[in-house]
Amino acid sequence: MNDLNISGRGSRSHYSVFGSFQLLTLLWVSVVAMLMVPLMTLVDVPIADWIHRNPMPQWIETILGYTVLYSQPLGVVVTLTLVLALSRKRRRCVPRLATLAIGAGLLANLIKVFVLRPRPGDLQFEAINHEYAWIWTFDWTLAHIASFDPGTRAFPSASLATAMALTAGLWVLAPSTRKYAVILCVGTLLQRALCGAHFASDLCGSASLGLAWAYICLHPRLMGTIFDRFEPDRELLQRKVRLATNEASDPIDVEEHRRAA
Repeated sequence: MNDLNISGRGSRSHYSVFGSFQLLTLLWVSVVAMLMVPLMTLVDVPIADWIHRNPMPQWIETILGYTVLYSQPLGVVVTLTLVLALSRKRRRCVPRLATLAIGAGLLANLIKVFVLRPRPGDLQFEAINHEYAWIWTFDWTLAHIASFDPGTRAFPSASLATAMALTAGLWVLAPSTRKYAVILCVGTLLQRALCGAHFASDLCGSASLGLAWAYICLHPRLMGTIFDRFEPDRELLQRKVRLATNEASDPIDVEEHRRAA
């Protein structure tokens, strides 16, 4: 039997596995977020200075501290465990979700090796000007790798990249979790900014990285083809459900539909 798609053609389209979810939209959002990096650099210091002068209340800091666990190894394990335990239909999607989360974090940490950038929380804002945020140092020869200092490796945020990729995967593969995944992802973004760990431009680049990795893992002609082999074709399953429902209501119409097909 040929693979079914939304348009009814015999070959699977780029979007058939994900219903109305447009992969091109995911790619374009990633591109726009990356283009925002140099633009946000213009306001990096003013934003970081404002956050430094106006610390968040303790209760907000506590809440955001819990949300950022979503992007940490423990949070990823808990999320995947919940998908396994609470959704039998989505169990085969766990390998793809794990690849999304782990791969985005590893990719972000790999980029950190080549980029030297201070964290806002380590700066003395009274002694710097607005041009300071434009300072980007690239260690292409890995001359500073032996003295790796997390305080000088702000770009990109591995936490936000992981959260963005995992949220994109849950949005597509487990629609019932969309609201919770988005809330936790936004909480992660706010926590990384308000705690002084990253500039705004760092977070734009991290979001772009996470979404780009999600595009690679979800696209049926890229890494998605690996996972599509053992994940159920949801469009085919939906058609089987509709067919079974119609059989119970009007078997004559179903027989005509089969002959037409």
